[in-house]
Amino acid sequence: MAAIERIDQADEGVEWVSPEEAWTLFDASAQSSLGMSGKEFLRRWDAGEFRGIEEDARGRAINDLIMLAMTIRPVTIENGRIRFEH
Repeated sequence: MAAIERIDQADEGVEWVSPEEAWTLFDASAQSSLGMSGKEFLRRWDAGEFRGIEEDARGRAINDLIMLAMTIRPVTIENGRIRFEH
């Protein structure tokens, strides 16, 4: 992974990542927490496979990945539902 570059001194303590680094972090998180690639997670999310998830360890991992996914794909929230743009 490439070095993380500081953008501005006003952001002291904040490290910015490139879109490629964000994808690498998301993909690694999906693999380590759910045993699937980031691409597979997004495909399954888009297909609605994670609706009604339980609030257990797997459900928390899915929720964490949803938050990370918002850093790599534009998102719309309508009627309490998250829709990732393609």
